[in-house]
Amino acid sequence: MNIFDIGFEKGSITECIVTTYNEDMSPNAAPMGIFTLRDDMIVLRVHTDTDTYSNLAREKCCALNIVFDPYLFLKTAVTGQGDGGKENEICSEDIIRKTGVNAPVLKEAFAVIEGELLGYKKYTRKDRYRTSEVAVAKLKVRDVRVLKEFPRAVNRGLYAAIELAVDLSRGRTVSKDRYLKVMKRSLRAGEYRRVLGLLESVEIVEI
Repeated sequence: MNIFDIGFEKGSITECIVTTYNEDMSPNAAPMGIFTLRDDMIVLRVHTDTDTYSNLAREKCCALNIVFDPYLFLKTAVTGQGDGGKENEICSEDIIRKTGVNAPVLKEAFAVIEGELLGYKKYTRKDRYRTSEVAVAKLKVRDVRVLKEFPRAVNRGLYAAIELAVDLSRGRTVSKDRYLKVMKRSLRAGEYRRVLGLLESVEIVEI
């Protein structure tokens, strides 16, 4: 099995939750777009001031989790950023530790890709929000496993959550109301209330 078998396509970007270990072996997680080079090679663009970058550079590996939970995408985007594991996005009860590489796997994942770092190059990125240093990391796919039944029908609320997670993880000033309107219409009532409670508990700079 390779990554094309689970929906990745050459030249496309697929949204995953990337998991690594902090230095104290606590789990770290961050939503991230994965660029596909070929069926056994992917690229991550990782900000160098993040725990994900520190962990990837140290351990030379990570796990890419295929997840369909909008709450999990948002939680891993807004909690624990740059704190070295002091406030974890996920806890030990949320992960599987026995994997082929030294990286945790989310129990909520429907499939997982284990990647080994081949190398990275840094560059300075400037946009209207900030100037930051980014590492373009190339990874070799070492294993692909399906953990739960595929496929799942498309839910607009999930995509709205992913887009909001991308904005929040990049420190952007956002208007969360337009995303919440989509999620309120599309997600189950309990699922939406869980997302709303999370967003009300964190500070978001709105337009």
